[in-house]
Amino acid sequence: MALTVGAALGLGIGTALGWGVVALAAVGLAWLYWFIGVRWQRGFYGLLIYLPFAGVVTLALYPWPAPLLFKDVLFVVPAYVGFLVALARRPHALRGLPRVPSSLLVALGVLALVQMVNPGVENLLMALIGLKVWTLYLPLFVLAFVVVSTEEEVFRLFRLLAALSLIPCAIGIIEVVLVQVSGYEATMEALYGEAAANATQRFAAFDIEGGVLARIPSTFTFGTQYFGYTIAMIAPCYAVWRRDSSWRWRQLGGVALTAVSIASLLSGARAAFVFVPLLLALTFGLERGFAGLARSGVYAVGIIGLALAVLGIGGGALYSHVSELAGGYATDIASFKPSPPPPSGPGPARTRGPRATRSQIRRPLRPSRTITPRSCTSSGSRASWSSSASGRH
Repeated sequence: MALTVGAALGLGIGTALGWGVVALAAVGLAWLYWFIGVRWQRGFYGLLIYLPFAGVVTLALYPWPAPLLFKDVLFVVPAYVGFLVALARRPHALRGLPRVPSSLLVALGVLALVQMVNPGVENLLMALIGLKVWTLYLPLFVLAFVVVSTEEEVFRLFRLLAALSLIPCAIGIIEVVLVQVSGYEATMEALYGEAAANATQRFAAFDIEGGVLARIPSTFTFGTQYFGYTIAMIAPCYAVWRRDSSWRWRQLGGVALTAVSIASLLSGARAAFVFVPLLLALTFGLERGFAGLARSGVYAVGIIGLALAVLGIGGGALYSHVSELAGGYATDIASFKPSPPPPSGPGPARTRGPRATRSQIRRPLRPSRTITPRSCTSSGSRASWSSSASGRH
């Protein structure tokens, strides 16, 4: 009752002073913090629900950089605060926390703190951005340990992930079909407006004999996030398909597994044709042994054939194109040498490796359409838009 009266009073005062929108946002944020603070697990699950669609909010409000922090302000911070309050009341909740992963995460956090005083760091703001990128989400490991403690809770989490994955994957697959019908740039500009150039890495597309493999963002801010999401969803979808106690959920898990696998192959990341079959082989093989490997091969051939049919790309052309990429990965692994720390401190890591040749990739740049760095007013927003622009995928 007191909370309701206080919210109404604050909203009334803010409206009278001409700050109605600000007052409404403040009241909504206060209510959300109370809602999550009462049961901090709501913040954890809210974050998982919001993440696949956070890009929609960011792109809709582009070029305003604030949406990049929405997930932190709306879910991560209140979940952490609520968890600390609950932990003070029940300190035994962390009993049994795995020591090795916890120690490694603590070591990473300490390393990030030490790197803040690296002479190569440009300024304190860049150091804080790097610290946030590297450490803010590490405690989610602890929260997940407490939230998921039984097999029933594990499959409840996997069910949520599998069900949610169908939406971004369906949107991504529909985008690929629209690209085949209306053209890549026209489709992306119609869907993403002036943010299309950034969302597609300046309309990056690989010309492969017979068709084009173009970057598809789906509900994310750029294609690499979408590709990473589809790869991450393969394991929970497989678990629901194979081990859930409900027949209906097992059927949904099978549909979701097929959807995320095909969506990954259609995402425009060449690496998908390397890692999706590899991940499927590992998943099937670890559960079913040699028979699982054989089944994963048949399954992988089927979804790759379907993806190639949609893209209009010949299998032989794709094989010669992707084999070079796989060879590059193998060479990098065989000749791996630790590299010195980057001069920019604990900022977002960037991958390195050979890029596609000019005959393999086309980037039609049009100055009138290209979004300049001036559109993003903070270093953090620019880093988020371009963090995946490098790499060979």
